[in-house]
Amino acid sequence: MFETKGAIVRTKGEINQADPAKVLYPPAAALEQPFRQEAETLHDVVGLTTEARDARETAFTTMIEQTGIDPYALGAELYKAQTEVDVLDARHEQLSHEDSGPVQPDEEARVIQGWSQETRTRLRESYGQARSEELLARTDKFVKAHSSLQALVRRHGIGSRPDIVEGLVEHVRRVNYR
Repeated sequence: MFETKGAIVRTKGEINQADPAKVLYPPAAALEQPFRQEAETLHDVVGLTTEARDARETAFTTMIEQTGIDPYALGAELYKAQTEVDVLDARHEQLSHEDSGPVQPDEEARVIQGWSQETRTRLRESYGQARSEELLARTDKFVKAHSSLQALVRRHGIGSRPDIVEGLVEHVRRVNYR
């Protein structure tokens, strides 16, 4: 099959420079479960054909590969969030606020503002004010450097959800993105 030595991957006698982690644990394989979990919703509610869903999954996998985001943790969360907003769009609805059901556009802005406030509070409590501000600025720079990620996080406040922002901040911190 293949063996890894540092960043050299040998496959059927060929030697290629590659990231061993991506060879052993490719993002597509890591995302297979979230893709399966959302398949029926995307077909039944959003109306995606198998071909359209395959294209969506390929585009999402490419985004995860290009950004280096952990497909097991944040990648799965982002895919679920993407599906949730696709459902909202298919139903011509706005965000839902917990148990109250769909909200009006002005209420959606308030929900997003609440998420942003909660996120800043959590980050300040975890890292202190100065460090959290620096990490948020670096995270914003990281998102802007990846157009497909930027487009995703702008939809219905995905980029304001505390779990998503914390995951992005952790990724930026871990890879020391500057």
